[in-house]
Amino acid sequence: MRIVMIDELTEEMTLSREIIDQETGRILLGVGAADLLQYASRLRAMGINYVYVTDSLSADIDIPVAVSDEIRLSAEQALNKAFEKCEMDQHPEFLAIKRTVQELIDELFSNREILVNVYEMRCNGGHFLGHSVNVAFLSLLLGSQLGYDADKMKKLGVGALLHDIGVAGMPKDLLVNRSGFTVEEKLLYEQHSVIGYHRVKDSWEISPVSRAVVLCHHERSNGSGYPHRLLKGDIHEFSRIVGLVDCFEELTGGHPFSRQMSIQDAMELLTVKADDWFDKDLVKAFSSRIPLCQTGTTVRLNDGRVAVVVAQNNGFPTRPIVRVYQDAAGNRIDPGLEVDLLQTNHLVLV
Repeated sequence: MRIVMIDELTEEMTLSREIIDQETGRILLGVGAADLLQYASRLRAMGINYVYVTDSLSADIDIPVAVSDEIRLSAEQALNKAFEKCEMDQHPEFLAIKRTVQELIDELFSNREILVNVYEMRCNGGHFLGHSVNVAFLSLLLGSQLGYDADKMKKLGVGALLHDIGVAGMPKDLLVNRSGFTVEEKLLYEQHSVIGYHRVKDSWEISPVSRAVVLCHHERSNGSGYPHRLLKGDIHEFSRIVGLVDCFEELTGGHPFSRQMSIQDAMELLTVKADDWFDKDLVKAFSSRIPLCQTGTTVRLNDGRVAVVVAQNNGFPTRPIVRVYQDAAGNRIDPGLEVDLLQTNHLVLV
């Protein structure tokens, strides 16, 4: 299996993960679909930039799943019930949310050395439920990197999973807006953190620091965030973690209002803005768990050859194992030549 951009589709490729309409939940193309070139223009028009395919080059490549389908479904269902209660102005049941967070923690610690494949998570992102699950998992990943104990992990996870609960009850036409906000719409949307805080502030099930995440995940260290323009010293680390992950999701395609940056460009921006927005050490810790070149993606080496990433070297997110399948002149190399960039210092990704 590998990930290809729509423009890279060839006749031999078959679909290896179904394509789902995020608006309706309907399956547009199922696993095994062939002749994908005929669907390219339609997929591109729908904003789908890449798909999972299998071909002779990638039949043995395994793309790891960060969150299992079973746990993701359970998390989204628990979160959806909480959202529905809020939409009806009723008190949500948060014990299910806490159980879900524990499941995500167990999933994370079942593979402590995990390097997250962000594109894999994007199969389930793009809407507020999927986005919230992604933010919770990535926040917990960063918490584990920082050495958080069980109690801190649970409180961080609950805040992260509920960080956008304030969007429940906001005007539907505002939440599906993809063309940009007016000034009035922007000010209205920025109230979702305050609204969310009022949904959870009186809940005994939710820790005060988890509530603070809901209120402050859009605050920035230099005072440029909202709703209260807090400075770094007044923003709890949990809120800065969730703010960082939420921003990463928005930049790279996992948020309903995403900008669709590449992972490399997003990480460069977050590194440049680290001290102004979050914290240099947090950004560094986070980037160490996110491979810049994801398993299954196409890359070019500095000698001009083209390869697909087949595996990662833990702790070295810029030095994966690749399978070279095209030489510098554009000629196919079949069946491909595997190269471990950790063992080959003269080769780098460009």
